[in-house]
Amino acid sequence: MCKESLNNEILKNVQNLLDLRFFIPKYQRGYRWKENQIIDLLNDIDRFNPSNDEDKNSWYCLQPLVVKKSEDGWRLIDGQQRLTSIKLILHYLNKKFFYVEPKQIYTLDYETRGKDEEWLKILEDENNAENNIDYKHIYLAYQAIKNWFELKGSEFSSYGFSDKILNNCKFIWYDIDQNGQRNEIEEDVFIRLNVGKIPLTNSELIKALFLNSSNFAKDKNEEEIKLRQLEISTQWDIIEQELADNEFWYFINGEKNKIRPRIEYLFNVIAQKPKNSDDNNFTFNYFQSEFEKNQLNNGDKLGFVNNLWERIFNTFLIFKEWFNDKENYHLIGYLLCMDYKDKIATLLHEYTNTTKDEFRQNLAEKIKNSISWNGKDDINYSDETRARRILLLHNVVTMQKQEDKTARFSFFQYIGTKENKGWDIEHIQARAEKSPESEQHRKDWLKEVKSVIIDQNLLDEINNFSDWKDSKIYNQLFEKVNEYFFKNLDTEEENLLSNLALLDAGTNRGYGNEFYPIKRKTILEKDKIGVFIPICTKKVFLKHYTEEVSNMTFWSEEDRNAYLDNIKSVLKPYFNI
Repeated sequence: MCKESLNNEILKNVQNLLDLRFFIPKYQRGYRWKENQIIDLLNDIDRFNPSNDEDKNSWYCLQPLVVKKSEDGWRLIDGQQRLTSIKLILHYLNKKFFYVEPKQIYTLDYETRGKDEEWLKILEDENNAENNIDYKHIYLAYQAIKNWFELKGSEFSSYGFSDKILNNCKFIWYDIDQNGQRNEIEEDVFIRLNVGKIPLTNSELIKALFLNSSNFAKDKNEEEIKLRQLEISTQWDIIEQELADNEFWYFINGEKNKIRPRIEYLFNVIAQKPKNSDDNNFTFNYFQSEFEKNQLNNGDKLGFVNNLWERIFNTFLIFKEWFNDKENYHLIGYLLCMDYKDKIATLLHEYTNTTKDEFRQNLAEKIKNSISWNGKDDINYSDETRARRILLLHNVVTMQKQEDKTARFSFFQYIGTKENKGWDIEHIQARAEKSPESEQHRKDWLKEVKSVIIDQNLLDEINNFSDWKDSKIYNQLFEKVNEYFFKNLDTEEENLLSNLALLDAGTNRGYGNEFYPIKRKTILEKDKIGVFIPICTKKVFLKHYTEEVSNMTFWSEEDRNAYLDNIKSVLKPYFNI
């Protein structure tokens, strides 16, 4: 509830607003209320019991509406979230309960999302809602409203609830023209009101800076300023739409970056925000200080805005150039996966200050330093960091060298798998280390391995085996099977690079230390249902690297040598010699 003493502020109940027209400027954020906020508001109103005594709890406070009069209505500077939410509730009441005589509802026109009647169309159409992040939030909020009323059941009094919203829910009406702020720029009021609030992101505050009319030259006519603001707003939308592509987004981040909205990452890069900074307003403060310095130096306002925005948009265009260039995409994507994220500013500087060939050479040098391999030393399983980087680079460069120009290594799938399951350095041919203990497990294990054994004597021994409860006798057979698969691979060779591949932890740990043909079967089945299997791992289990394949049962010395030769051939440009 609001306090009873309101000084000179004016109270307006929702009924007072129904014939008004509100206009939401482009510098404001979109609608961002979540389901729990909608439910909390509905529950608050439902539980509120107004008193007939004006001095005692007679109204429910809906927070301030900060407005400015315009020719055809009111410009809404602050209070959009709650005013939109109330409109959505009234819209549902009209459709569900008052459809015979629907009540008039105030109009909300968005400068960036269209007029009232346009954005209301998405409330029942999830497909259209998916095309715009603001529409998505509005759609989900409306679904929450529908669900809330449906759970109330037939005994719920829609008329009583509607009466409370219209007559007992009040906004604090704050007209900046009537409160000594007639000459203050409305964007400045918006920033001042919201800079301390957690819900507004850095990017939303930065948008207000760029679309603030006071930051443009006074000698420019209004139409020219509006045109430039429209250009910035349009390019802003283009950036957000492009960043919605997960393949692009994960590529430039090298990690599962949960920042929202995604355009804020671009501003963080420009501001060079430290990775571990706990200053929530670091990026906004950087841009605000840039504007302030220009004003203190009496600089050309329009020229400053144009130059700063051009720097931002050009940075985005560079990211797109990297993404669309197959070689840059793979090499930069690999580096960003290798914790090179804090140095993306270095990559940007080198890209804009060197030739194309010099930039590629710099990338190659960074990659060489990341793996520190001369191509001769044996990489062992115990050297996990280098093994992982070499195997990842082998997959990335293999995709880069595919003749198909559309073939790309998916950093989106790689990073997503890393976050959800993790990646293991997998033994291609592994020794079954632990003998099954239970009788059923022993039967199941032998049933599975015999399907890939071609030695008839060993098959006969397995088929005739009956001493399931005798561990000693069973272990003798267990070791015979192990030796059958490992007759050409000693313990030392088992841990070398030629017997290692990159595999998601879910698949790897799902089958444990199984033999090559069983792993092969599992991996091919996973690939069929869309599990992301890196291309070189897939080729290993298809024996793609071996010229003449004699059988698919063993990962032989010939197979290992062919695989290692391919790794060395593909990665030769990145040997640190």
